[in-house]
Amino acid sequence: MYVRLATSADVPHIVRIFYETIHYVNVSDYTPEQIHAWAPDLPDPALWEKRLDTRMTFVADAGGAVLAFGELHRSGLIDCLYCHHEHQRCGIGSFVLRVMTLTAISLGQSRLSTASSITARPFFKAHGFITVKSQTVVRHNIALPNFIMEKTVSIKRP
Repeated sequence: MYVRLATSADVPHIVRIFYETIHYVNVSDYTPEQIHAWAPDLPDPALWEKRLDTRMTFVADAGGAVLAFGELHRSGLIDCLYCHHEHQRCGIGSFVLRVMTLTAISLGQSRLSTASSITARPFFKAHGFITVKSQTVVRHNIALPNFIMEKTVSIKRP
């Protein structure tokens, strides 16, 4: 497995991972109404393909199978980090996060930030992120709680 920048050919896999992760994994922390508001349908691949132009999207590629993806803005904002529901807790998300962290550092960033779901909060905390504040976003008139989390990053030199 390796992590690489996504191409347009990866977009159908990315939207499926996004949708299925929410519907299979996040159900432990969000109500059915919240899940439906967050991801009511499989996202439009054409809209997600446009996202490739506005952020760096990384995919974990295992022999051509996309197992995870993460989106990083040049500002250090992690917009998305989703791992296929059948490949949770295998280190794949950590690998993608590590590549995104090194990329952010190479772009001169010293801080990463994200709006983490309740479900992903322990993952980010385990990787050194701290909760700055809790917030609620509204999708389709349904409140979805999440957390603004940040981490200071640098390359440790011997």
